Amino acid sequence: MSVSLKNPVGKSKPTATFDIRDLRILHNFFIPFLDRLGFLSKKGLDFSDFKIICKTAYKGAHKDETIKNLLVKLSHTTNDFRLSNYKGVIPKQEITENEISMLENALPLSEHLPDGRVIDIATGRVDSNNESSVYSIKIDNGEELLVKSLKEGGGIVGVHYETLSKKLDKAPFTAEINGYTVKRIKVFS
Repeated sequence: MSVSLKNPVGKSKPTATFDIRDLRILHNFFIPFLDRLGFLSKKGLDFSDFKIICKTAYKGAHKDETIKNLLVKLSHTTNDFRLSNYKGVIPKQEITENEISMLENALPLSEHLPDGRVIDIATGRVDSNNESSVYSIKIDNGEELLVKSLKEGGGIVGVHYETLSKKLDKAPFTAEINGYTVKRIKVFS
């Protein structure tokens, strides 16, 4: 997440933007929060479309080319595209109820594991770019360290990070190594 400020252009006012690039934050926190609020303008329609886009991407269905194209098409029906006086360079799109249904019912292509990892269902491989875990390392004296990466955790307990990863891949995602107890913990629900 980040907040950035943009200087005014012409007679406009300065703008602050709040960027969220993690689908888990959007899907699990931001959208449920906004869902409790009411929208008094066409933004409510945009928000409904945004929820479909986020849910579809969260379950990995965007990896299917047909679904990906429908998501782009849906995105071209929101914001300025929704206005009756839209005259932009990108053609305005119309999306059918059938296409919306296809997006809402798209099969998941990713599985979110209880320890924060995400697996590509087709290949069975962990998507390391989509992982959301931290590692708890307990020392014999009861002290607990939290680290962000397998590499950092492996360095502390004295094993290669790939060895540590293999030991943590099965439930309960805990391993006893060199007098340390290491556990992979999911960050986002």
